[in-house]
Amino acid sequence: RATLLVVGCGFPQRGLIRFAIANDLSVVGLDRDPTAIAVPLCQVFVEASTTDVDAICSAATEHGVDGIVTCGSEHALAPVATACERLGLPFYGESETIARCQYKHRMRQALAESGLDFPAHRAVESLADAQAFVATQGLPLVIKPSFGWGQRGVRVVKEPGELETA
Repeated sequence: RATLLVVGCGFPQRGLIRFAIANDLSVVGLDRDPTAIAVPLCQVFVEASTTDVDAICSAATEHGVDGIVTCGSEHALAPVATACERLGLPFYGESETIARCQYKHRMRQALAESGLDFPAHRAVESLADAQAFVATQGLPLVIKPSFGWGQRGVRVVKEPGELETA
């Protein structure tokens, strides 16, 4: 019977864990929250952060897993890919590719290097940086965290007075 390490035991991973069990896989769940909703479904539970690559590798090695997977968590994706690379396990994406997709400044750099056209952008760390960008590019603009959960933290700025709040 194959063993699968599922990184994350919250609501987003519950369906994945149920699917694995229904397909006769033994499930080791890993989550920092021992009261997470899917913990009782797992045959084995490891309490650790879903972003801790060393803990993921340790759990995988200790329990002799045949594969590692996650879903529904942007934060766990790169650590799981990195753990799979360290352990020689298959994964559906390489950690470097995932990082280029998750970190917006790295995504833009890769697009620029490819020669593709895309909207003007700039990584900013202060209001002054943002104001300098507006001075050269104008409004409206979209402010987005360099790394985050999907669309959380995204703001559209249409008027100069909205910039500081955004």
